[in-house]
Amino acid sequence: PAIEAPPEKLDLQQFQSVEEIKALDPARLKGALQALGLKCGGTPDQRAARLWEARGKAADQLDKSLLAPMKKQFEDDGYSLAKIEARVRRLTALPTDGRRHTREHDDRRMARTAGGAEAEDE
Repeated sequence: PAIEAPPEKLDLQQFQSVEEIKALDPARLKGALQALGLKCGGTPDQRAARLWEARGKAADQLDKSLLAPMKKQFEDDGYSLAKIEARVRRLTALPTDGRRHTREHDDRRMARTAGGAEAEDE
C-alpha cells in the first residue's frame, strides 16, 4: 500500500468565501480538516463549511461539534499492560498446543493402525 503524506494545513485566510473552498479537491479538504483536528467526513460541501467556520478561530474558540473525536491513548497503568501481555502469551501458545495435540493424535492413530488394522481386516 502507498504511504500517505501527513495532512497539511490550509491557509484559510486566503479564501474570501466558502464557495472558493468548495472548489478545492475533496481529498485536500479532508487533509486540511485532519490537520486542524476537525471532523473530516461528509460531502465536500460539508467539509468546506467546517473549514469556513474554523477560519480565523483559535482551537479553543471552535464549536466542539466540529472537533474530531479523540483517539484513546494507551495508558501504562500496569494492569492494562499485564492483560495485554497475558493475551499475547496465550495467543503465542495456541499453535504449540495445536501441534502437540496433532502429534499425539497421529501417534494414537499410528498405534491403532499398526496393531488393530490387521485384526480388523480378517
